[in-house]
Amino acid sequence: MTEKQNKKQFVRIWVELDMNDVKEHLIISDESLGSCAVCREVGIDIQTAKVCPSCKTEFRYVTAKPRGFQKEVDPKILARIRVKCPHLTIVDWADYDHGQGKTSAREFLKL
Repeated sequence: MTEKQNKKQFVRIWVELDMNDVKEHLIISDESLGSCAVCREVGIDIQTAKVCPSCKTEFRYVTAKPRGFQKEVDPKILARIRVKCPHLTIVDWADYDHGQGKTSAREFLKL
C-alpha cells in the first residue's frame, strides 16, 4: 500500500443526540435484514427500506447488536452495513442500549 492510498477504518465520534429521536428512527440490523425499533417489525431489507413497511417510521439511524458473547460489533459488519446503507447514520449498539437503560430507569423511578 502506498502512502497516498487511504486506509479507512471506523472510529467513534461522539455526538449528542436525543435518544428518543434515535429510537423513533432506528433500524436494528443483522447485516442483511433488520427490525424496526418502534414496532418490532422483523425481516426488513436494510438496503432498500427507507421506512418501516408496518408503522411507516422513517429510518435515519442503524445499529447492530454484537454477536454471541462479543462486547462490540465486528467492524467488518459495520463496513458491510455502511455499504448497504450509506444514507443512515450508524449508532453504536452499546451507546444505544445504555441510553435506553437510562430512559427506562428514569421512567420507572418517575424522575
